[in-house]
Amino acid sequence: SRNDAIREGFHSYSVILSSEGVCTFQRDGVTLAGNQDSSAFIPDTVVRNNNYVGVARGASSQFFEGSIQSVVMYNTDQVTPTCYPIEGTFTGDGTIGEDGVPYKTLQFTTVGKCEWSIPTGVISADAVIVAGGGGGGAWTGAGGGAGGVQAHGDVFTSLSSTSGLALSGSKYDISVGYGGSGARMSGSSTFTTGSNGGDSSIGSSWIAYGGGVGGSWPDGGTSTQNPNAGDSTVGSGGGATSGTDVPGSGNSSSFTVTGGRGFDGGDGGSGQPHSAGGGGGAGGVGADAPSNSTSGSGGDGVQVNIANSNIWLAGGGGGGIHGTGAGGSDGTVGAGGTGGGGDGSGPNRTDWSGANSGVTPVGQMGLSGTGGGGGGAGVPSNSGFSSTGGDGGSGIVVVRYSLSPGAPAISSVSSGDGSIDVAFTAPSH
Repeated sequence: SRNDAIREGFHSYSVILSSEGVCTFQRDGVTLAGNQDSSAFIPDTVVRNNNYVGVARGASSQFFEGSIQSVVMYNTDQVTPTCYPIEGTFTGDGTIGEDGVPYKTLQFTTVGKCEWSIPTGVISADAVIVAGGGGGGAWTGAGGGAGGVQAHGDVFTSLSSTSGLALSGSKYDISVGYGGSGARMSGSSTFTTGSNGGDSSIGSSWIAYGGGVGGSWPDGGTSTQNPNAGDSTVGSGGGATSGTDVPGSGNSSSFTVTGGRGFDGGDGGSGQPHSAGGGGGAGGVGADAPSNSTSGSGGDGVQVNIANSNIWLAGGGGGGIHGTGAGGSDGTVGAGGTGGGGDGSGPNRTDWSGANSGVTPVGQMGLSGTGGGGGGAGVPSNSGFSSTGGDGGSGIVVVRYSLSPGAPAISSVSSGDGSIDVAFTAPSH
């Protein structure tokens, strides 16, 4: 696509046509520079015998090699769309939910903001809010930090419970954060910065911050992009490279504070073949590089059970390795953290024998719907060689509420004068 508009990873794209005929193209709600050109997108007269979604100009063109989750068209001004979450039900067994009580789960996976109407009678809910993971770095690329995690209610498999959400009113805006873009190094001269992940939220009070981008240390020995991109409001911090970077800081060890839980990224090595640190996860810090030739792994995420199945979320991305070129030691990349973190990437020694001069190491993308950080990527300082950090995984919001009241909590029973007095706390819906 023009200007590298369509990127790897899970993203939300919008095409907005104004009444003046100007077409604006957005990725994840951000207008792309150079894409406000009506003649480039909407010709004055268009006659198409066949229309396709996912192919450029008809059946003879190359098809999009990914998946399209949904296509929504509006013939009005931009409005906040209605939410269409993935719905499920299960019956509590005393371990997950109250025994014998039916529950409904809603999984909001579409990146962007939508409007959720609260069902009648529902005044409380359990919830997990996961922001998008940060992108991995490039050249000497560190792992991206995982998205922050907010958790409300008894949703953990091994951690302590937190208090649920007290819902009020009739509607809430739900936002699902996008995965941050991985950094890119083209040849030895053109560097494109990566980005932090997008925030996820329920309303304006419960917010999880996006993960920090991993650091990048391009050719020349100067730090072109620091972990977290200088932003202090991230979930887990991006890893640092073997340059002068300082690992990105995570938000908090608490699941319920603004921004959610997230830990620091790891540090890189100090010499050839230039290792890099892993991105922080929601369950722990990103690992420092154990040596100059071995990069740090991403921090692990957390395991939750809110929709009647155990899932891991918000692992940090692994650090990439720079390498030293043909005949040198290329070292070992860092693995992604459990919970969707992407593995780091680096050159294979065979690739630098002169036969494969066009190879481009690419960090593994964070897993969509987990908030995992993208893996960092590295490549030797040979002119013409490129590397690309993995994009972070998109976030997710999951809500769980009971479909019928549970049993009341009886605190005391007393009798006298032919009567029985029972003190209890009424169940919430």
